[in-house]
Amino acid sequence: MEGRHMTKMNMKKTASWMLVLCMSVSICGGQKASASTQFGDIPSSHEAYDEVNYLVDLGVTSGYLVDGTRYFKPENAVTKTQASIMVVNALGYQTLKVSRSSFKDVKIGTTISEYAERVKKLGFVELSADGKFNPNNTFTLNETSYMLAKAFKLDTAKYANSTVPFTDVSKSSPYYKYISALYYYGILDGDTTKIEPTKALTRGDFAMYLARAKNSSFRVNPDVQGVTSDAIGKVKVTVDNLNIRSSADASISTNKIGQVDAGTVLDLYGEENGWYKVSYKNQYAYISKQYANVLNQEIEKPVNAPNTDDAIGQVKVTLNNLPVRSSKNGTIPTNVLGKVATGEVLYVFEEDPYWYTVSYKNQLGYINKKHANYINKNGQDVEPQQPAQPTPAAKPAPDASKKIGQATLTSSIPVRSTKVGTSTTNKLGQVNAGTVLDVFEADNYWYGVSYNNKLGYINKKYAKFVSSEVVEKPTPNPTPSPGETVSGNVIGRVTVDDLRIRTGPSSSYKSIGTLNTGDRVVVHSVSGYWAKISSGNIEGYTHKSYLKLLNQSGSVLKDRVIVLDPGHGGKDPGTGYSSYYEKAIVLKVGKLVQQKLEDAGAKVVMTRTGDTYPTLQDRVDITSKNYGEIFVSIHVNSASSASAKGTETYYTVSSGDMYKEDIDLATYINSEIVRNANMDNRGVRNTPYYVVRNMIIPSVLVELGFISNSEDRAKLVNSTYVEKFAQSIYNGIEKYYQKQ
Repeated sequence: MEGRHMTKMNMKKTASWMLVLCMSVSICGGQKASASTQFGDIPSSHEAYDEVNYLVDLGVTSGYLVDGTRYFKPENAVTKTQASIMVVNALGYQTLKVSRSSFKDVKIGTTISEYAERVKKLGFVELSADGKFNPNNTFTLNETSYMLAKAFKLDTAKYANSTVPFTDVSKSSPYYKYISALYYYGILDGDTTKIEPTKALTRGDFAMYLARAKNSSFRVNPDVQGVTSDAIGKVKVTVDNLNIRSSADASISTNKIGQVDAGTVLDLYGEENGWYKVSYKNQYAYISKQYANVLNQEIEKPVNAPNTDDAIGQVKVTLNNLPVRSSKNGTIPTNVLGKVATGEVLYVFEEDPYWYTVSYKNQLGYINKKHANYINKNGQDVEPQQPAQPTPAAKPAPDASKKIGQATLTSSIPVRSTKVGTSTTNKLGQVNAGTVLDVFEADNYWYGVSYNNKLGYINKKYAKFVSSEVVEKPTPNPTPSPGETVSGNVIGRVTVDDLRIRTGPSSSYKSIGTLNTGDRVVVHSVSGYWAKISSGNIEGYTHKSYLKLLNQSGSVLKDRVIVLDPGHGGKDPGTGYSSYYEKAIVLKVGKLVQQKLEDAGAKVVMTRTGDTYPTLQDRVDITSKNYGEIFVSIHVNSASSASAKGTETYYTVSSGDMYKEDIDLATYINSEIVRNANMDNRGVRNTPYYVVRNMIIPSVLVELGFISNSEDRAKLVNSTYVEKFAQSIYNGIEKYYQKQ
């Protein structure tokens, strides 16, 4: 800025530039939104509500903050910078700093530069002939299709010549194959004949397309999809001149797309009401079941629906030809039980954020929640209503000995009696920026604090937390010497700076010294989360979560408290293919890892041991209640592209978190799986998944392989490789503890 002499035009340019930054990466105010964020312009009825909040939960975007209220501005045009930032964040890539800009109109050292250089390096954007990035240019559907196809590795060659329903997209267009891929992967809606590919795309539409590319549960299903999955078997045609149709309906003459003769063998993807679903010229198609025989393949039987007396309500379908599926996966062609028309009413038995569990032809099925609304007894649309509850009176503040830290407010915000940010009746008062409050509890979004001798709640986004066990500056009290050698069977290596030593096993005891990262202490005993330690002439207690406990003799795993989390479970099968489900695969692996760790003397805590469904917060709570020392969540991956394969492991970086320990644990486990199971190495990534970002102990999430890839799938369902996956996770944990 050139002092006071900035012209109006320069001021306008700067304001525009800053607006892009504020919207895109939350650098105005530095606050990230959470999934609980209620955007003022994205009500629950908005078509992009689920997708936008999903992206917020991933840390992809946070919208605009105006006078304390967040807005997403879904009708605004998305810019090239905004699109680049969101797709880089969605995939968990780091930004790229360069010493010399690749673009004439982007200065190095700026946030825009770091994202622009990254998308250029990855090949997600087309480069302009004039050498400019054009950061504020609006982004078209053509450009979006190119970016998403490249970013998510969609098979564009497969659909380059497939037919799409859009009359304003010519096959001669260089973008045709990208738009076709988006359509056949279920990312782009096919319920309109015109999509205006050269017109600026809105932020709401871009968010929907990005969420669909990232998460298959958001995808839509065109009437004739391109083939995106492996077949479950084959069928052999028994008559000549058998019609191949684009839909399972013999009464329509216009749906004939070809004929085949007796003896023709076709790949089979499922059966629907007297029809076999097959592939024909790289598209899903249908043949009459009575004129073909299945070759060596059984088709999975559907589950019977419960009695309608057990239904929690009814929904009316709002999308024609909405698929009803046998599992909660929008990309598996074999799980389509049938399709329902606009206006059809279905009984609902359960719901989650994305799916309704419904009764369909006496079978239990699932439909995408976006395309159905609850109705009342008169058939009118209604919002699901929760019974009105009186606002409970605030509880007295807990005893001071239970304080876990302090929070310094960064904004003026209300203190509430309940964890509801939209209520007008639960405000206990208003506190100003800079106020310091004692904290007694914390979850993903709220701190429980003491306010006027009552327990109140403040939004975590507007406070800086300091644990009672970690002080901001060392005290003048005597401290152990850095690098001091220690003896004893168990030592603790400190993983954070300024860790307090106390006279007793609670934060209410007096602090008598501090420790810093790398310091080593003798550990005499451990009780719960407190370790009795000594270093030099100081003996006291400290919180074990900030110590890496290292056995100096015998098994390095003896007495270590290790939490294993087989993902999903119960009503949530995770991803799947045919009759194989993620929840079953990871439970097998988890139990084998448990056995190996226990044989080595570890204390293993399982978040589930059977087909049950602990919530994400349940998994965090189980870890805390059992005083876990490391946390490993086990999962199976899936992608829209059958070519995606390999192992990847995630960690996250949060305030006060000793992320280097996370990286060590993730790297050891990932490397062992890649080596022992001969998997492609997709690397170790920083991504804020709920179960790892809500832990203060070293925590990782392992994606063993892709069930959507035939090579990976063959290993995931093979007992020999299940053993290899388990042994590799064990080896990785052991190597983590071998590192002193």
